[in-house]
Amino acid sequence: MTRHFSYAFLAAVCLCILSGCGDKSTLNCDSCKASLPKPEALVGVWVGFDDGDKFCRLDLRADSKGYFTRVARLDSDFRESGVEAYRIANWALDRWKISVNLIPVTTNAEAIYLRGNCGSSISLEFGSTNAWKRGVVLYSESLFNEANQETRDKISKLDKR
Repeated sequence: MTRHFSYAFLAAVCLCILSGCGDKSTLNCDSCKASLPKPEALVGVWVGFDDGDKFCRLDLRADSKGYFTRVARLDSDFRESGVEAYRIANWALDRWKISVNLIPVTTNAEAIYLRGNCGSSISLEFGSTNAWKRGVVLYSESLFNEANQETRDKISKLDKR
């Protein structure tokens, strides 16, 4: 077993070196690491459900402004409270970390913080000074739209068979 592991490890190291992902002193590789996200790549609408089961929408604009909104599902007892809306005073990116300064704009929205990490999705924590917090993973709305349309089209074709 150890012999197979040694050969596999040696093969992986050789592959890494041959592909330009290593040097004599280290197996670190700048070209093999994930690229840091750029602010312009985050501009757009990001959506998902928080762990409190509310739909969240983050609208990041190129001028570092935008909106963050939350609303309970249609079948929820909390739906009658409506959409909580926040204006983004500014948002900033530091490597993979995103921080968003929010201003409540609806009467049912309390002061909250919003911060997290980003890449192909945005993983956020938000909460209030009253010690509650929630998590949410947001995905680009355009990815949802594209994937949803593609799967609808496939189902439509399957139904015609």
